[in-house]
Amino acid sequence: MRTHPDAIGDPENADQFVTCSSFYEEAKMFLFNAVKESRKQGIVPRTTPRLRFYRTLRRIEAIDTPYAFHRTEHRVEIQLLRAEATELFKTWNPDKGGLYQAAEREHAQIWAEKPHGPYLKHALALNIRPVLHNIITFHLTGRSVYRQQARQNIKAIMARLQEEGHAAFRDYLHFLISDMENGPAQFE
Repeated sequence: MRTHPDAIGDPENADQFVTCSSFYEEAKMFLFNAVKESRKQGIVPRTTPRLRFYRTLRRIEAIDTPYAFHRTEHRVEIQLLRAEATELFKTWNPDKGGLYQAAEREHAQIWAEKPHGPYLKHALALNIRPVLHNIITFHLTGRSVYRQQARQNIKAIMARLQEEGHAAFRDYLHFLISDMENGPAQFE
């Protein structure tokens, strides 16, 4: 984006942008072909429970969005994915075994909240969703912009979780934020 002519308003950098884009496309094709070739040879890429956990969270997020069509039709699939995420979390973090389950129970309570107060204070869930999305996306893409976005309003969210008595979800969210320091799960 630093060389994109539209972003910086300098058409002279168009050549540099085209060169960078060309290198990027070449690198993508190289990686695509390398993965394709390794699969032909029966080599399965190694995935860790941590990476599989974040991939499972992404699948849950894709199905369980507030505007998803026929959300109730996917209830069983969501339950199965949450059970899978629970097991992956326990495998990845045996010492924190029940944290994910406890956080999921509190997350369901948070989602059930309605806006309230004289100014119809936004439901906490609407503040949490983008943070979770950014954490998951950081781990699956490795793009640091998602790590930065996840941390933007975290203090206010953590304070509100504390205030409303959602200690398990607060601890879980703190764990996920801290885990970003270990680098993206995708590149383990």
